[in-house]
Amino acid sequence: MIRYKEPEELFEEWEEYYKTIMIPFLNECYDIKKVYNWVVQENIETKPYLYDQCLFFYFVGKMADISNEELKKLFDAYSERVKEETPYNSYEKFSLLKNKVLKELK
Repeated sequence: MIRYKEPEELFEEWEEYYKTIMIPFLNECYDIKKVYNWVVQENIETKPYLYDQCLFFYFVGKMADISNEELKKLFDAYSERVKEETPYNSYEKFSLLKNKVLKELK
């Protein structure tokens, strides 16, 4: 049986959720190094492949002052994943970004 809640109860639950989960998460987002680790995660094999992760790690990494050498290594690692696991047009887009950025990193 579904129990319907009064609006006040719902507001209290959402307020608690906001205070205990959302605010701490949003505060952590101010730490760009944490955000970078969320996007990259040291081992890219540990979670399901996300094409967006491959596209955005560079921009987040630059904001987090990650070294150019580390970014180059990640481009190589992601390049293999994109090639294996995405349609050709995704790999083509990623390759264009990679080539452009690697020229700038030299």
